[in-house]
Amino acid sequence: MPALLLERDRALVEQFLALAGQTRRERQITITHTKQTRIQLVQETVTTTTAPGHIPPAPLLPLLGRQAEVAELVNRLQTARLITLVGAPGIGKTRLALAVAHAALGQFADGAAFVSLAEATTLDDIPYVVLRQLDISPTPQQTAVAAIQSYLAPRHLLLVLDNCEHLLEGVTLFSDWLTHAPCLTLLCTSRTPLDLYGEQEWPLAPLPVPDLAQRPSPAWADTAAMQLAGAGASHRPHLRPERR
Repeated sequence: MPALLLERDRALVEQFLALAGQTRRERQITITHTKQTRIQLVQETVTTTTAPGHIPPAPLLPLLGRQAEVAELVNRLQTARLITLVGAPGIGKTRLALAVAHAALGQFADGAAFVSLAEATTLDDIPYVVLRQLDISPTPQQTAVAAIQSYLAPRHLLLVLDNCEHLLEGVTLFSDWLTHAPCLTLLCTSRTPLDLYGEQEWPLAPLPVPDLAQRPSPAWADTAAMQLAGAGASHRPHLRPERR
């Protein structure tokens, strides 16, 4: 009978501890029976379960034929702090970068942020584009550059910078951010390498396509390139064939 009471009390105490507070607490407990039950906390570990501060946008199209690249890049992000996806326009750099950012969320305590530099037309625009897309508010005494550095400095963050190629002279800012933020990692997309110290280039090849010199085959529909073309057409109604 005392053994049954001991197990019952232990279960009740563990349920109470699991429900208490806004954090998950893992405790090792001992229960001693006297006239009143005494609970002794032997060890306590508190772990927070808050969501990451930044989450990248959801892609509009599915990722096809790039699963191996995603896995390799997520693994590379564990050691590299500056990776640039290099490839021709329309090859899928942005889509791949978004997939990698979502897959690597668990590696970064502050999540993964996405910034498109396409709207920056001059070098001076870059800090203000970053401020706006990261929702950073400078103090009255701060410049835009200083506000970004101050924001990034304490964060364990993956920052995806898209469309870097048209303002290559301004990418020296990226080196400054990495210097002032030791837990920051940059994943960039560009048509050309950024030529920054510590940069790891990742050339992105086109998806394999069927040999158009050969007779069409039903197997063509299984290739990633054809599936991607079909997915793109399904998102552009004017390209869909008419039904009769």
